[in-house]
Amino acid sequence: MKLAVLLLSCTGSARVTDFSRERVHSIVGNVAGYFLDQSGGRVSMEFRVFDWFQLPHTSQQWNDLGFGAGPAVSPLVAQGLNVDLAPYDHFALVIDKFDASSAAVSPQYPNYVHVGAQSLDPALLEHELGHFFGAGHANLDSPAGPIEYGDRFCIMGREGAKYSFVHTPLNRLRPDGRIDTTQSDTGPGMAAPSLIACGWLDLAVHAVDISAPLNAGVRRAQVKLAALPVTAGNRLCAFADGIVAGQRLLLEYRSCTGWDRGLPHQGPGWVIAHLTGLENRSGMSLQIGALAASPGASMVSSKGAVQLTIDTATASEVTLTAEVMAPVAIDRAAPAVASWGTDRMDIFGRGLDKAAFHKAWAQAWYPSQAAWEDLGGGFTGPLAVASWGTDRLDIFGVGLDKAMWHKAWAQRWHPSQAGWESIGGGFISPPTVASWGADRLDIFALGLDQAVWHKAWAQRWHPSQSDWEPLGGKFISQPSVASWGPERLDIFGVGLDKAMYHKAWANGWHPSPGWEFLGGGFTSPPAVCSWGPDRLDIFALGLDGSMWHKAWAQRWFPSQEGWEPLGGKFLSPPAVVAWGPGRIDIFAVGLDGAMYHKAWSDGWYPSPSGWENLGGIFASAPTVVSWESDRLDIFGVGKDFAIWHKAWANAWHPSATGWEPLGGGFL
Repeated sequence: MKLAVLLLSCTGSARVTDFSRERVHSIVGNVAGYFLDQSGGRVSMEFRVFDWFQLPHTSQQWNDLGFGAGPAVSPLVAQGLNVDLAPYDHFALVIDKFDASSAAVSPQYPNYVHVGAQSLDPALLEHELGHFFGAGHANLDSPAGPIEYGDRFCIMGREGAKYSFVHTPLNRLRPDGRIDTTQSDTGPGMAAPSLIACGWLDLAVHAVDISAPLNAGVRRAQVKLAALPVTAGNRLCAFADGIVAGQRLLLEYRSCTGWDRGLPHQGPGWVIAHLTGLENRSGMSLQIGALAASPGASMVSSKGAVQLTIDTATASEVTLTAEVMAPVAIDRAAPAVASWGTDRMDIFGRGLDKAAFHKAWAQAWYPSQAAWEDLGGGFTGPLAVASWGTDRLDIFGVGLDKAMWHKAWAQRWHPSQAGWESIGGGFISPPTVASWGADRLDIFALGLDQAVWHKAWAQRWHPSQSDWEPLGGKFISQPSVASWGPERLDIFGVGLDKAMYHKAWANGWHPSPGWEFLGGGFTSPPAVCSWGPDRLDIFALGLDGSMWHKAWAQRWFPSQEGWEPLGGKFLSPPAVVAWGPGRIDIFAVGLDGAMYHKAWSDGWYPSPSGWENLGGIFASAPTVVSWESDRLDIFGVGKDFAIWHKAWANAWHPSATGWEPLGGGFL
């Protein structure tokens, strides 16, 4: 690659940086060294940074050129500076004006990158030039769906969120004599899928194929890997096909040194798991797990049910064991269920046609044990339901247009049996809903910006029929909410750092702005319940795939940032319910696809780390409801895509490991 860096300003607009040509040259020089290392010496990037040039264009005229600015202005630069740009095949246009966007490459003009001068740092330029070499965006799997740019372990992730580090030789001295570290960020390295897309990591040379042992027999393989980048030699990654249909599993090791020294230091390095397309296209890259390389540490990937366990680890290599754990994928939407009183339940699911379907229990199943009532609509994921009183239901779901939609039951369906009311917004997660009393609803979901958004009903929609209240934060899981009484809400979600965060409403938002940090590291959305005033219990799957718990009873237990381990290994998020003070029941799908249960009643049953096997094989997370003391009803989508049911009423019905089929077909 021969790169020409053009430093540009607009007529009539003052520059907003004091960057000299020499300053930009040092930044691009850092980038050239980065790609030399990442490519294993295959790329020696030739570049020249040209002097600043004021365009005859105004700021608005530049904006009007859009991505076509490169071909339009480069001849003007060549003429105005009396330089020859013909030898260069790629161009970085650094534009210095107040409204310059950070950076972008357009498919229409793939040899030009636009960079706002005020955003220029090595990490940003490394990301954008990565596209020139063939890399796509590094995405992150989350319970709310894939997050574009969300892989923090790859330079192709989101600027400002990935694990960059300050390259101190690029620091500047501010006028007041203090050191300015802004715009000195560089790294991290490229993840294996990006290196493959660029042609710098050859699976035939640098990788070990563990497809056979993971697809047959014990479904287990042990492998030793050297730390990336490709200069480290052979056996840099392991791959397996067939674990997830149509995808390739890639495992790599990254040491917290060199370009990766910005990675969290929780051990000598990190094992990262990705899924890619079989054609090795980085556009298909999806991070499904990251495990700090401490001997004995383990995790279960978010897809494919692969358990990774660290055997040994140094700064230069790791030995790990990969084991495929489950016979079914947890890829179906969990049903939604509510009870407005004794002997009454209403269950909702997303059918194979993406419409909502309903079944009720009132001493018998309606419309029948196997049949379901079609409620119309079209939804992207699970539904949510709440009841504020007898004969009242409110159902919510994110529509195919990403807006939130609502239907209510009050002696009949409103607005109609097949119709739904749009309440606006744009969302990437399913909703969660709570009611603290009659005629009150509070709905929460992740917006397109990954923040939590809120709407309330109190005789009318607040803030309006189509508007939503922003609550901030950045999350990878849908929120969970509980209410222990009037005017009290507690919302929980897993942040970008995989820790748990909390916000409460008690006549105002607390904290405001912001969220309370509760520590931990989680791979599932939280589940929360309350058995009475001033009591909360929160559960979620940790990075090791086991269940973890925290409680609030006037303060956090075991501590503000500590969590209680409850053992087990699970594929699904938990479901939890409290039928009264001092009683909690937790359910989740285990690695064998069966349902597992633990209860609290003055102690954990069957034990603090043990779980009761309730049988079945499920393709969704469970849902649970209780209409009175000593009564539980659990639902889940089976591997046949029908909904199955088990009840507790002094004993398990139909049996300890048996389940009642309720028919239907659900996504």
